[in-house]
Amino acid sequence: MGGCAQLSASRTAADVLIEPIVTGINLLSFKAFDKAVEAGYQAAIDAIPNLQAFRTVESPVVSAAA
Repeated sequence: MGGCAQLSASRTAADVLIEPIVTGINLLSFKAFDKAVEAGYQAAIDAIPNLQAFRTVESPVVSAAA
């Protein structure tokens, strides 16, 4: 399976897809690592309210403090 087909299949199989805004970040540069991580972190934080719909009574609560 090629790059685009594999990406499409992965996206279709995902329960949740969070896409950070990476405009202006050269993802091939190691110097951009911190900016890329921050973009992903911010995208995840922003997605939390929308993810609440996926929680069920049976779902375990994961704590960062654990």
